[in-house]
Amino acid sequence: ASALGHDGTRLTVAALGLEAPGVPIENPRQVSAFAYSRAHGPKPPCFARAMLAKLPTGTRLLVSGTASIRGEDSLHAGSLDKQLEETFENLARLVHTARSGHRFGLSSTDTARVYFPRSTDREALMAAVAARLPSSTAVEFVPAMVCRTELLVEIEATLVPS
Repeated sequence: ASALGHDGTRLTVAALGLEAPGVPIENPRQVSAFAYSRAHGPKPPCFARAMLAKLPTGTRLLVSGTASIRGEDSLHAGSLDKQLEETFENLARLVHTARSGHRFGLSSTDTARVYFPRSTDREALMAAVAARLPSSTAVEFVPAMVCRTELLVEIEATLVPS
């Protein structure tokens, strides 16, 4: 998960352990998190943009929190619509990059979790996500602070090969 905080009183932590390591996938539109400059903190974060994992139920693409970031810079501060466009472009590019022997597409999104800091954005986010992901996708909307204060939405997802 990529949320940094929430307004609830409970903390839930989920972990995934596998016998075989996953294959990290990076987004060519973004700087690898490991290579972030000091502009984002004294140490770079440690995560891959996505992970190709062999689960007991089959191969899955596990997508980390994706937002309106190109290179390592946040884009479109203050505009939910433009941040959503950039976020979905990043998701599409990441999914396209992950095609190493498997075919993935946003049309094969199994689950998605949408983090957002402003409660007033919930309905717009629900409509935008419904327009871009299959109706069969299990989507959870989580009010939460995201990785950077200027970002209004962050989406993580799991995809099955199509």
